[in-house]
Amino acid sequence: MFNSMDAGKKPMEDFYDGYIVNAIIDACYKSAETKKWEAVEITNWRGESSSATEVALKDYDERIS
Repeated sequence: MFNSMDAGKKPMEDFYDGYIVNAIIDACYKSAETKKWEAVEITNWRGESSSATEVALKDYDERIS
């Protein structure tokens, strides 16, 4: 990160990448607490006009017929 700052370049990972990782970790902690699959909740704040929250959840507990 510091090398990128010194060179005036954007680092490979940025603040938004860290936000995504933390959202995933939060879902993992919640899942460990509830003993269920939990959604990864990501608030879209990257300059989009809507303030919607995206939720990515796939139900792995249902049987596939």
